[in-house]
Amino acid sequence: MLDKERVEELLGDVTDHKKRLLTCVLAMDISKADGDISDSEMALLRFMMQRWNISLDDLHHTFTR
Repeated sequence: MLDKERVEELLGDVTDHKKRLLTCVLAMDISKADGDISDSEMALLRFMMQRWNISLDDLHHTFTR
């Protein structure tokens, strides 16, 4: 299992804002592939979005054009 420091390190490697948005969308899509987003998946998604200052509105606006 990944610890918080390792997750921070992995997320820190993604520096481009557009790639951060795409990473969040892909993570969300993968998380709900089985029809349910688990608590741990949701925690990771929230962590990513908070760290990168990305909102659901940002994702919606970027990927629904």
